[in-house]
Amino acid sequence: GDPKKMRAEELQREAEARRFSDPVGASYSTDLYGRGLDYDMRGNMRPMVVNNTYNVQTWDATNLHEFVQNNATEFSGAVARAVNDGNGDDLVGTMKQSMAL
Repeated sequence: GDPKKMRAEELQREAEARRFSDPVGASYSTDLYGRGLDYDMRGNMRPMVVNNTYNVQTWDATNLHEFVQNNATEFSGAVARAVNDGNGDDLVGTMKQSMAL
């Protein structure tokens, strides 16, 4: 066959393979592990990639100890207000509010 025609057909096939097609809402499904899957318009299965970012703030015992030493008056006052006002269930929230954190 004609090499130019064969190359043009090859490029056409490659372009079609790269074309993005939105999944139809009803075509979403999950596998046994909870991973999302969908199908393109040709029926090919493709995994749905979800990027999650979790911001976590933690304190270890040393951080807490230093904080309490540096803010002893405010810390003890915040604890006392939380307990005396009946907000012991939300001790951290009350303390944050009392100390303007």
